Amino acid sequence: MTLKFFLPNKIYLPNLNHKMVLVGGQTFSWELLESAPNPNLYIGRFADRIVLLQIKDPYIYWQTYPKTNDTKFIHTYFNLNLNFKQIEQIISRDKYVAKAIGEYKRIIILKQPFWETVASFITSANNNIKRIRKIYLNLASKFGTAITIPQLGKIHLFPSLNKIASLSIEQLRAVGLGYRAKYLKESANILLSLQQKIIKNKNTGKARDLLLTLPGVGNKVADCILVFSLGEYSITPIDLWVKRILTTLYGLPKNKNYQFYRNFFKHKFNGYGAFAGQYLFEYFRTNKAH
Repeated sequence: MTLKFFLPNKIYLPNLNHKMVLVGGQTFSWELLESAPNPNLYIGRFADRIVLLQIKDPYIYWQTYPKTNDTKFIHTYFNLNLNFKQIEQIISRDKYVAKAIGEYKRIIILKQPFWETVASFITSANNNIKRIRKIYLNLASKFGTAITIPQLGKIHLFPSLNKIASLSIEQLRAVGLGYRAKYLKESANILLSLQQKIIKNKNTGKARDLLLTLPGVGNKVADCILVFSLGEYSITPIDLWVKRILTTLYGLPKNKNYQFYRNFFKHKFNGYGAFAGQYLFEYFRTNKAH
């Protein structure tokens, strides 16, 4: 039977680089349903909802489950309170970012639920995007609550913080986490009492200090959580790619510490280093810069 989805809600988000945003490196919650007759149809799994999206430029069509028509979640998740065009104008004062914006579709920063973001990026340590997404799906299918989606049947949510905290390290290892199972389990237990404190302090340096107390969370993972969940857009997480960008394009020295490169982004892009970093990554990765 051919499945044809009717998604009754839409938001205006023109020229969205949906493959970079939804199945790039800032979120692991989405899966492209390539076999569906609906082009550019995605399913997103979260701890409390499933989201179906279809990209038909300039609109995103969507529905949420089990609570339907959850406009508040969608508007928050896609950061629709931000003026993306204005942000692009600000960061395009840099010549490399300007070239990237001219060549690629719009890259936005999502505002993801906190727990899913923490769990994803603890999983990301010494890992690649394809494998991180597979582990995320494994966690959902093995430990997440199943809800029924019309035409798709039972789809599993991502397991809640409480659920992960209740599991053994051996159970978590069994879905492919390896040594990261211990970090995820221990961090979940700590977050049972610490999560709200971190979120409450998201606009202060204290949130980062608290994140760094979690097992498996170092500088890069802490900054990923700050950027992709807590709305800290002045920075970008520093990995080997970003360091190569900074040393190759901007001539920064190769032997500096994490904070040195972090400060470069924080001060150069007028509060929007996170957006600049996403564009620069795409620009550099596709060999347009070297």
